[in-house]
Amino acid sequence: MKPTTPTTRAATALAVLATLTALLLSGCLLEPFTGAEVILELGTSSANSGDIANRPAEHYELFAEIHGGLVSVGKFRIDENLNAVAFPSGEKIGAANQLGEGLPESGIRFRTEVNLEDAEQVLITIEDNGETDLAPSERIIGRSVLLPGPRSALVGDIEGEVPTVLGKAPLVSSRVAILLTDDRVYF
Repeated sequence: MKPTTPTTRAATALAVLATLTALLLSGCLLEPFTGAEVILELGTSSANSGDIANRPAEHYELFAEIHGGLVSVGKFRIDENLNAVAFPSGEKIGAANQLGEGLPESGIRFRTEVNLEDAEQVLITIEDNGETDLAPSERIIGRSVLLPGPRSALVGDIEGEVPTVLGKAPLVSSRVAILLTDDRVYF
């Protein structure tokens, strides 16, 4: 039998430690993560449908309440042509249409990697461009309690109001649907 040296003992200990660490982490790494698609249908009671468009120094942010905490689901702007664009990239966000089965018929549709399976409610805020904190602003324009809906979806009616040139306009016919996907992503 070969005599062991401090170097070989250290190398063996390091190899055992690396193996144990890999085994411990493998349990965490195999936890499945389920993304979701969010559909927002926003409208105001004002005759001016442009009321929903953001001012140049602002954007909307959608938050979900999950187990009592709030998590940002996405940031977006509504431009002067009433197109939804991701913030800050400016990329056009997909439009939902003809989903049927009690889901919104039109509106903003985007995918999020946030697991929303246990989401209890959502809120939409107006945030200043350049803000860096993770908390929602106090300018909440809409809120919805989420309930089970068709096709493994969470659905809700959004209530609130958006600021306008003349004051505020209530949101009407505004709904949210969160389509929980079966896609599994392993980290």
